[in-house]
Amino acid sequence: NVKGKLILSFIGLNKYWNPALQLFTEFRDLGEMSIVKNEELEKIYSFNDKVIIKNYINHIGEIIDSDGVLFIFDARNKKSIDLEWRNLVINGLDKINENTSVLIGLRTSEDHTKTAVWSRLIEEFNLNEYLEKKMISLLFFKITTEYRLELLDQFNTWISTISSFL
Repeated sequence: NVKGKLILSFIGLNKYWNPALQLFTEFRDLGEMSIVKNEELEKIYSFNDKVIIKNYINHIGEIIDSDGVLFIFDARNKKSIDLEWRNLVINGLDKINENTSVLIGLRTSEDHTKTAVWSRLIEEFNLNEYLEKKMISLLFFKITTEYRLELLDQFNTWISTISSFL
């Protein structure tokens, strides 16, 4: 990485629930964590000046320098996405550089996996026209009750994709 740091941004709507951020900050190999910014809707963490994690609630902050961006939404008991989710993702896609890896995690209900709801939720984001504008990697994934294992698996894929862009 040219800038010498891995910069990851986490974007969601709930300041009390972000299992991806929680899990990522538990990784011991990242080194000691220091808090760079600690505001209600924006937090920035640094790990030994090698990894920077930015966490934004309800808005897109400064993500142009991010190597990876993870959006996380709670879709339990929903048959359709909230328009706010799509707008947040589109705003984020507009602000990132090419060669950025984007994950969109949807917390799902058990019945989503048994029905066509999961596919419909993804389709409703309708991001194809935005993906054609920039060379980025985009992946949707489910967050179920087994979220820790799912997130570890997604982090592995995410970091691998980011590495291929560097």
